[in-house]
Amino acid sequence: MSYGQAVGCPAASRRQGGTTLIVDIHVHPPGHGQPQDQFLAAVESMLDAGRRAGIDKQVWVGDTDAAGNERVRELVDRYPDQIIGFARGIRSDPDSPATIARYVLEHGFKGVKLHNERDLPLDALLASYPIYAKAAELGIPVLIHGFHEEEGLSADLHEELAGGASHYPVRLIAELGKRYPDTTFM
Repeated sequence: MSYGQAVGCPAASRRQGGTTLIVDIHVHPPGHGQPQDQFLAAVESMLDAGRRAGIDKQVWVGDTDAAGNERVRELVDRYPDQIIGFARGIRSDPDSPATIARYVLEHGFKGVKLHNERDLPLDALLASYPIYAKAAELGIPVLIHGFHEEEGLSADLHEELAGGASHYPVRLIAELGKRYPDTTFM
């Protein structure tokens, strides 16, 4: 599956008829707990900033709590021509594959995003088979934060990234592709 097919935009990865579609692949909803009018004003501002930068569509992913998927669903419903939803995969939640399927099948989400989870070792990423199997079954990609740890990073930055942010070594993501060849990883 091409990236363009994954996000429902066939032109996302190629020129077609002289038009290029630019897609921002990683956007989170703004602030939690804001009054609805302030929240929507912030969303509008983010969408407008994207348009001014030449971005045609934005892939929005849920935050690190279970309610994040619902926030993204509401935004996909409100801005269907601008926002593409990716479900939040929670590796420590045994119901996560079913939740992902519900958001894909019932709400038109186009992929799943994995984040680092507190108290879950880095190598647990390799053992998240239920999410990868569900993504393969649904024909959607799995988006994972990555970084090139061997590409000349300073010692301080390497320590910061490896120390627990939500970034995974590219070598680990490449290993996922070998172990789970039926799943598309981004």
